[in-house]
Amino acid sequence: MIKDKNFKNLFIANIISSAGDVFQDFAIMWYVLNRTNSTIWASLSLVLNFLPKIIFGTYAGVLADSKNKKNIIIKADILNGIFCILLMISVIENLAIPYILIITFIMSSLDIITQTSEMSFLPELINEDNLLRANSFMNGTESMVSIVGPGLAGLLYALMGAKYLFLFNGVSFFVACIFMKMIKYTFINKKKRKFGSGRII
Repeated sequence: MIKDKNFKNLFIANIISSAGDVFQDFAIMWYVLNRTNSTIWASLSLVLNFLPKIIFGTYAGVLADSKNKKNIIIKADILNGIFCILLMISVIENLAIPYILIITFIMSSLDIITQTSEMSFLPELINEDNLLRANSFMNGTESMVSIVGPGLAGLLYALMGAKYLFLFNGVSFFVACIFMKMIKYTFINKKKRKFGSGRII
């Protein structure tokens, strides 16, 4: 199953972006704490990181079910990569913390769309016999990243600082896009196919 090229590309893209997300979440929290010396501001950064999961979770599922999942993931990754570069610039220019928190909220919103699309994309790439193993493999690897990632992020933050972690995450999103582009996939609009097999305007 792991030899399937489409699954391999999706898996690599998912792991790269997941690792970058862990690094960034850590970097944002500690950067805000170091800049403000306020646990309230640091806590707010965490809240804004998780809030989109509550607000947009249902919408993300509807979007993933009705649109081209590959294109959704690629576009979200490109936007996230750009926002990571903006975060790096904001650190270099020492911009206001609210500006950083707004970007954090936007990126977390894009992340929930990406994550939902990836999970609903998998059944379209893998045959049913291998789907359970593919899901288990991806979930297990993501869990490992979430466990190991914060420790590695802390080490890198101490060595390099927040701006380079933001740069790393930005690059990781663009690299993930390359692997997503290599997935061979043809989108079929099920809604249009359902309501007519004639002309689609």
